[in-house]
Amino acid sequence: MTTFAIATLGCKVNAFESESYLESLVERGYFEVDFRERADVYVINTCCVTNTATAKSRRRINQALRSNPSALICVVGCYVQTHGDDLKKQTGIDILVGASGKSGLAQTIDDAMQQRSLPYVHDIKDITTFEKLKVTRFQHHTRAYLKVQDGCDQFCAYCIIPYARGRERSLALHDVVDQARLLSESHPEIVLAGIHTGRYGKEHGTDLTQLVEDILHHAPALKRIRISSIEVTEITDAFIA
Repeated sequence: MTTFAIATLGCKVNAFESESYLESLVERGYFEVDFRERADVYVINTCCVTNTATAKSRRRINQALRSNPSALICVVGCYVQTHGDDLKKQTGIDILVGASGKSGLAQTIDDAMQQRSLPYVHDIKDITTFEKLKVTRFQHHTRAYLKVQDGCDQFCAYCIIPYARGRERSLALHDVVDQARLLSESHPEIVLAGIHTGRYGKEHGTDLTQLVEDILHHAPALKRIRISSIEVTEITDAFIA
């Protein structure tokens, strides 16, 4: 039996993405173990929003390399997108996936088990559509996260996020509702997560208020909806009402 372990750093969006990787790998017959244990495959879902997060990402990579030098090492996420060239030079890393290509990660791991060294990082300017990931339930949490938005268009001088996550994009409203309904079968509470959640739906002609109303209507089993990463200036009168 092929074992895998996942380390997740950073935000709730990363937590959702890691759960998708876990579910996809289990469906393919892989068996999850604790990241501190020896595994055949290690997935490190990285963060780079601060220097501390970047350092923790590097430590997790090195921890995996020490735990099993012959393991397949897959590094994913923001740190890869911003420091991909440096990571390509590091011995022992087999897969690099930046801000896109995440939905096919399990297949990429399957392929890499046969042929190592498959790193790729797409140009952040080319990432313009929301990449849908499937999560039916969270294995280790009572509360579920649901990624509804990604990216940021603000380009603040002090922030690396637009270069790590790309431009703003949202999951289509009907897809959010479908996934919320599915998650509500196992979780009484969900957290709507995004990089800039308050700007949800701008490219679809909808907004966060409409999204919450539709979820409440179509997923009546939910007891509570939380919203992460929203600015106070984005809370409208309609949303409060």
